[in-house]
Amino acid sequence: MTFHPGDLNAQEKLLLHLADNGLIMNHRLCQWCAHAPELELEMGLANIGLDHLGQARLWLGRLIETLAARGVETSEDELAYFRDDDQYFNLLLVEQPNDDFAMTVGKLFLYDAFHHLALNQLSRAGDPPVAAIAGKAAVEVGYHLRFSTHWMKVMVGGTEYSAGRMRVALDYLWPLCGEFFTPADYEKTVKQPRVAFAQLKDAWLQSVLPVVRPLGLALGEALAFHHPSGKHNRHSEHLGYVLAEMQVLARKHAGAAW
Repeated sequence: MTFHPGDLNAQEKLLLHLADNGLIMNHRLCQWCAHAPELELEMGLANIGLDHLGQARLWLGRLIETLAARGVETSEDELAYFRDDDQYFNLLLVEQPNDDFAMTVGKLFLYDAFHHLALNQLSRAGDPPVAAIAGKAAVEVGYHLRFSTHWMKVMVGGTEYSAGRMRVALDYLWPLCGEFFTPADYEKTVKQPRVAFAQLKDAWLQSVLPVVRPLGLALGEALAFHHPSGKHNRHSEHLGYVLAEMQVLARKHAGAAW
């Protein structure tokens, strides 16, 4: 029996959601190679991207084990390179374009603050293999959050121009953050691991609001989310372009080996 995303159960969809966030965030960050403002920043963003890729591979590995237990065969390459955009489960935030450095820093900061909380929750979620992956990833994401928080503070507290660019970025990104706390159907029904990401909203706000308040934005704290959800395979036009770039080599030379 071969893999098809429509055949996944709740646990498998959650694992693929976690993996897809890492795959797409990695690709977006690695697009900064040879384009970042400084060499040190270029290396930092690339290394964070590689952490996300490593985490995605661990989630995919766990998914492959879970599928194999019920006779479904697939591979990391098939999952990463041979699905279309309407078969991806990633958050809308991670697929948004890099645009300028402010947009990337803002996206990283908002996602890192949530991701760190989510991984800590997963590390206590009652599923030993998931807990092990989440615990390892949480250490890495702790460093990511320090990096993005530092650069948020640099830009918010820097020049009027840098603060202005960050205002533009957060005005665009903030409405997408409600998806963090809007449960997908599979989050509501999965038994192992137990997840309750909606409960993380207050802790997330406590983490991010002190950093962004100096910008004077009327962000509001309700985070009502009214978009079609990436968790349910409903994506912006941006994901198609990401996948076209990410998948072109594998699809052009399907079955090739290095």
